[in-house]
Amino acid sequence: MLNICNTHVSFSLKNVTLRCLFLLAIASIFVHSSCVKDRFNDIELGYQGTVALPVATVGFTLAEVLEDDTLLTVGSDNAISLVYRQDNFFTISAAELLEELTDDLVENFSQTTKLGPVTLGDMTEQFDMPFSDLVEDFSDQDIRQTLEQNQGSMIPVPPFTENFTSELPVPEFEDFTYLEFESATMVLSIKNGLFVDLQNFIITVVDTDSGLSLGTFNFSTLPMGTTQSEEIILDGKSIGNNLKVVVTSLETNGTNGNPVLIDLGKKLIYTLDVKDITIKAGEAVLDPGILAQDSLEFDFSMENSEQIHRIVVNDVNMAYSISSEVKTAVRLKLTFPNIYKNNNPVVHTITMTPGAPIAGTIDLSNTTWRLDQHPDQSFNRMRVDYEVELENTTSSPVQFSSEDEVSIDFTISGVDLAEATGYLGFREETFDDGDLDLGFDFNLFDSGSSPLLFENPKMRIEVANSFGIPLKVNFNATAQGAFGGQASLDPPALTINYPGINEIGTTKMTEFLISKDNSKIVDLLSVYPASITYGGYATINPDNDPQIVNFIRANSELTASAEVDLPFSFRVEDLIYRDTGEAVAIGLEEGLTIDDIELAELKILYTNGMPLKTTLRILALAADGTESVILDDIAIDPAEVDASGKVTTSGKASGELFASMTSDQIRKLDEAVQNIYEVRFQTGNDGQAPAAMFTDYDVELKIGMTIKFDK
Repeated sequence: MLNICNTHVSFSLKNVTLRCLFLLAIASIFVHSSCVKDRFNDIELGYQGTVALPVATVGFTLAEVLEDDTLLTVGSDNAISLVYRQDNFFTISAAELLEELTDDLVENFSQTTKLGPVTLGDMTEQFDMPFSDLVEDFSDQDIRQTLEQNQGSMIPVPPFTENFTSELPVPEFEDFTYLEFESATMVLSIKNGLFVDLQNFIITVVDTDSGLSLGTFNFSTLPMGTTQSEEIILDGKSIGNNLKVVVTSLETNGTNGNPVLIDLGKKLIYTLDVKDITIKAGEAVLDPGILAQDSLEFDFSMENSEQIHRIVVNDVNMAYSISSEVKTAVRLKLTFPNIYKNNNPVVHTITMTPGAPIAGTIDLSNTTWRLDQHPDQSFNRMRVDYEVELENTTSSPVQFSSEDEVSIDFTISGVDLAEATGYLGFREETFDDGDLDLGFDFNLFDSGSSPLLFENPKMRIEVANSFGIPLKVNFNATAQGAFGGQASLDPPALTINYPGINEIGTTKMTEFLISKDNSKIVDLLSVYPASITYGGYATINPDNDPQIVNFIRANSELTASAEVDLPFSFRVEDLIYRDTGEAVAIGLEEGLTIDDIELAELKILYTNGMPLKTTLRILALAADGTESVILDDIAIDPAEVDASGKVTTSGKASGELFASMTSDQIRKLDEAVQNIYEVRFQTGNDGQAPAAMFTDYDVELKIGMTIKFDK
C-alpha cells in the first residue's frame, strides 16, 4: 500500500495583510502546505502509469479581499484607492504663540523723583505793643517827658518825628521750626489804637537767630482807629521761629492844638501773616495732600520687532521696590491708566514709613493692557502715574526737603498672555516632528524589488485657522525605506488664509493639493517607506509688514489634517513577494522510493483578471539555511485592458501551465525544512505602463499535480 502526501499550493489574497495592497494592488500570494493521506490500492511493481492528484481551486475578487480594510476606498467606477488621514498633521495653539511672544520677557523700569517744594497752609500770629513801650525808646526827651508827665491829662499833642529802634518779640509760630521758602508772602497788619494819627511808620521784621532782615514795612499813613496792611515777598528766604518786629521810624502831625486824653496804655495791635507758602526745606507741620506726583513711561523691548497694541494677561509677576526719604509716613498711589481690571484702571496703594525700602508685588492677573494710548507711539508703551500723598496732618513738625527722593523700581516677568493684538513680528514657529504611519508592512517583499512608482498619488492638506496672522508653512516629509532607501517629499510652501481684524471669531479654511506636479511624492512612496517622518516651521508675517494688525485670541488655533490618496494606478518593473510554507513530506510506502518517480508535473489552469504579469519561483530551504531553486519563471499572463485602462470580461487571460519536476527536484522538496514561494510582479510594457485596480478584478486558479512512476 502506498501513502502519498499531496502538497497543495494555493494563491489567495485573503491571507495577506490587506494594506500591502498598497504595493500589490492584486492578490498577494500565500503559499499554504497541507498533507492529505490518499490510499492507492493494487499498485504493483510492474505498474506503469500516471497518478493525477487535485491540489486546490482558488477564486476571488478584489472586493471580497478588501471588504474588511477601512483604509481602502472604492470610487463610483469601482476603482480602488488607499486613503490615509491624519487629523493632527500639525497644529499651533494660542498658548504656543503667546508663550513664544513673551518667552524670556523680563523688563526693569526705574525712576527717582524728587518731592520738590511743598505747599503749607497760611500761618498767623497776633501780638500788641502799648504806646508806653515806644515812648520809652524816644530819643526826643522833651516829647517823652511831655507824654509821660501828662499821662491821664487832656493836652494838645505837638507834631514830632522819632527815629529809633524799638523791638517787639513775635510769638513763636506753632506750625514750623524753620523754613526755607521757595515762595511766600508776609503780610503785616497794624491797627492804630493810639490817640494820634501816625505817618511814615516804618517797621522791619528780623530773624533773631540769623540777625537777617526779612523785609521792611512802610505805613505812610495810619490814622487812629484804622487798620493798615503792607506785605513783603519772602521768595528764596529762610526764617526760623524766633522773629522780632523792629520799629525804626514814627511820625505824627499831632492834634493840631486840640487837647486829647493822654493814655500811654493805648496799643498798636499787630497781625503777622505768612501765606501762599511753598517751601524747599524746613521743619514744619505738614498738611494732608499730594507731596509729589510724576509719571513713569516705558517701552517693552520686543525681540522680533513686535508692535503690541493690546494684550489680555492671565498672570504676570509685577514686582516693585520703593524707597522714600520722606521723614514721615506717606502713601504711594500707583495708577495704571491703561491697564484695566473689570473695566476700571488698576490702582494700587502702598503705605511707606521712613526707613528701609519696601518690596512687594502687584496683582495684575486677568487684566487688559492698552499699549497704544501714547500720542507719539501707538505700541509697546505703558505708563504708571504715581502720587506721594500725606494722608493726615503730622502731629508735630517734620523735617522736609524738596530734594527728598522717592525711588521706584519695577520688574515685569513671567507674562502669561491670553490674547494679543498688534503686529506680532517676523519670526518662525517650529512644529513638533511627527510620523505618518500608513500601516504598511514591507517585510513581505524582497530587498531586490524595483521601486514602486505610483502614477498619480496625492496628498491633501486642510488647514483651519482662527489666528489673525499671515502665515506661511514650510514642511517636509522624509521616508526611510524598508530596504535602506530614503526619499523626501519636498512640497511647496503653504500660504495660510487668515481672518482679518474685522473678522475676529471666524475661522478661515485653506486647502492644498500636493501631487507629482509640485512635489516628489512619487519618489517618497517608491522606496517602500517603512516610516515617514515630517517636521517644519511656520513663518509669522512672512512679508514683515508692521501695518498689518494681527490678533491672537485665547481660543485661536491652527489645525491641519493630511489625507494621503493613493489611487491604485502604479507601475513597477520587478516587485518580489516572498512567503514560506510547510515542507512537502512525501511518505512513500515500502517498495517505492523517490527514484521510482519518473516525472512529476504541476498543472495550473488559470483565469486571470489582473493586468499584472506574474511569475512564480519555488525554492527549497535546507536545514543549513541554503536555498535551492526548484521551479523558476512559471509565468501567468496578465489580463488585457481596454482603451479606458480597465480589464473587461473579454480581456481576461486564461489558459493552462505545466511545470515539470524531476526526481531530484522532488527529493529537494522532500528534504527541505520549509518551502519558499517567490512571486514577481510587473506592470505592462516591462514595468513602464501603469496599471489601475478595480474591485471586480478576479483570479481563478485550478492547481493539480501528476506523478508518473517508472514501475
